[in-house]
Amino acid sequence: MKTFRFFLIALAAVTLYACQDPEDPENNTPATAEDMSFEATLTAIAGGPEAVFAKGDGITVFDTKAGNAFTAEGAGATATFKGKAIKSEAYAAVYPALQNTARYSGKAGASIPSNQTAVQNAAPAGGIAVAYTTDNKLPFKFVTALLKVNVPADQKILAVEVNAIGGEILAGDAKISLDANAAVEVTGSSKVVLSANSALGGVYYAVVAPATLASGYEITVTDVLSRRATITVEGQAKIEAGKTFELAALNNIQWSDDVENPNPTAVPGAALFKVSFNRAEFNMISDGGFENLNPDNIKALTNWQLPNEASAVEGHTGNTAIKIDNPTPGIWFQLAQTLSLRMGRTYQYSSYIKRTTPHMYNGVVSYLSGFRNEINGPDTYVEGADWTLYEYEFVQPQNDKWGDMFMGLWGDAGAYAILDDVKIVPKDYAGTSIETASTAAIETFNNKTFSEINAASKVIAFKGFDGKYVVAFAGITVDNAEYGNGVAIAESASLADGLSITKLIKSGIKPVSFLEPAEDELAIVPNAGFAKDGKLYIHYYALVGVNPENPDVWTVSRAGFVVSADGGATWTKCEGEWLSGERWVEASLFEKDGVLYMAGSYAGRNIGWFNTFGFARCELTKDFTDPTQWEYLTPQGWVDTEVGDLPVVLMGSNGEPALVYNAKWGRWMLIYRGILGGLVFRDADSIDGDWSGEKLLVADPEGGKLLAPSVLEVTADGDLILMATRE
Repeated sequence: MKTFRFFLIALAAVTLYACQDPEDPENNTPATAEDMSFEATLTAIAGGPEAVFAKGDGITVFDTKAGNAFTAEGAGATATFKGKAIKSEAYAAVYPALQNTARYSGKAGASIPSNQTAVQNAAPAGGIAVAYTTDNKLPFKFVTALLKVNVPADQKILAVEVNAIGGEILAGDAKISLDANAAVEVTGSSKVVLSANSALGGVYYAVVAPATLASGYEITVTDVLSRRATITVEGQAKIEAGKTFELAALNNIQWSDDVENPNPTAVPGAALFKVSFNRAEFNMISDGGFENLNPDNIKALTNWQLPNEASAVEGHTGNTAIKIDNPTPGIWFQLAQTLSLRMGRTYQYSSYIKRTTPHMYNGVVSYLSGFRNEINGPDTYVEGADWTLYEYEFVQPQNDKWGDMFMGLWGDAGAYAILDDVKIVPKDYAGTSIETASTAAIETFNNKTFSEINAASKVIAFKGFDGKYVVAFAGITVDNAEYGNGVAIAESASLADGLSITKLIKSGIKPVSFLEPAEDELAIVPNAGFAKDGKLYIHYYALVGVNPENPDVWTVSRAGFVVSADGGATWTKCEGEWLSGERWVEASLFEKDGVLYMAGSYAGRNIGWFNTFGFARCELTKDFTDPTQWEYLTPQGWVDTEVGDLPVVLMGSNGEPALVYNAKWGRWMLIYRGILGGLVFRDADSIDGDWSGEKLLVADPEGGKLLAPSVLEVTADGDLILMATRE
């Protein structure tokens, strides 16, 4: 994740070729940059606003070696620029100064923004001027053009969009040749938008690439009420470099109250799914039948810890079991899976094993105490026996909350043991679990507003009011402008048929941010949302850093709630916050029977050993935005201060959970990205009960990943409608 800032800066790169220094015909002596000054003149675009240098302005001057920064000593249409460069027979220069001075076969790489901030009687940033000289004079001329529009103040217009009917390119990435007759080639957008946060009134200019619009153009204006009107101008329109083209007058505007786009666009970065379930036996072991293993690489993407001596073979049931060979006498070889076990609780263990040695052991070892509940040792060995069912009952020690289910070999070289159908359940457990029956992608998640959502780095959604949904974004790009976060309202006649954004909440032309990051923070990222008593709440975290070598590892400074009492138009930060080292910086929320439950984790999306989630709860009669009002689940039960934790997910993944109660099946479900890939879930009959092993919920799409799930609805049939960020 990151926070995006949008600056309209023209970037260009220049290559030029000059003769070698005649005093060094062999070119053996490296040239040295020396102090230089250039007298630069800036010719304004004809018919446009005044163009002058300001003191301190920068240009980039290219000698035979590289681009060099030069700075204006004074101001005006003519100014002296000083800096260092290698003495050359010819120089090229670009105004304004470049951030990227890479060279591309004698051409400058530049950018003409398609979205520009309207400035009255002045051209917005984005114009590009080029000079070429063989002396110390730099005559800058613009290679871009201007569109001029006169906006009536009484119409309260926020944005003016100009679109080339024939698809000719007006803005985007540009390549500019650097010679006496500089030309520009542009790839990108056939439209350009001038906009502001308050109503326009007066003369404005937009920077565009030169183009001949063979079929004319359309002007679409949007006012402060989100009404739109379009004026079509047919016939050829020629827009020339260094000149201003005046657009048609905005007279007799016929406003339309229809604010839905008749050609909705897909919302990128998110996916919707419907998942159905079947009854299943409860099992605390993940993949107890080894059916999810990749036979080509059994140690990848699995909850099992497997030694190098392990291999996949035909199973007792299903297709796969795990075989451990013992190639070396006197060495212990073991496979294992770690799981959460309750202190003092009695469990029942069972598995099917085929072996060729008496020196094989399996069972459960308590992780901290080292207490072993070993069965199937030498005294149970029957030579030549086929698959044999082994069952065992054990009590988890009072001082231990973890356990390893294991099977291992000791001693005999050439011996082996095969394990399949492993199961651990609490003694006398009467409940049943669930498993995924079918998963269907919901194809429609679109945007019916006229503001195009180009990208988003994270998307969550939750049910708001009046049957509508709230969609919260991090790292959102709207009309090619990047913002930290934003909120939209979406509607659906039936979620199984899709979801449509009908309102992108804005202040002026910009998406409303639900919270801005502090100076030392990169972004504010939504975790989950909640609607209560006419107010909308978003649980967020503040991102402060991302591991450059592993994007699943990041650091967070704080987490908390923001609230809106006006449908998302404005947001207020709630006072209480969880701090960086706490388990609740990433969280999911679910209300049941007047209690708000939360599943939380530490920062990041770490996949590895011993990653855990925690649970907390708060009665809705209390202020749930205050961390001190919550109770936290510990091995000792629910307490009002977190003094420990009760791991429920091990050997998997932590981060970005979704917690939901499925009333049809009577099961709590915890959904997250698993070590198996895709979205997985565990289920339990109660928050503080024993949780099942991981089961696949939705597989990753080809070439992508699913992250950060949020549940939109649990249907009467027990189906889940959920959204996931797609990477």
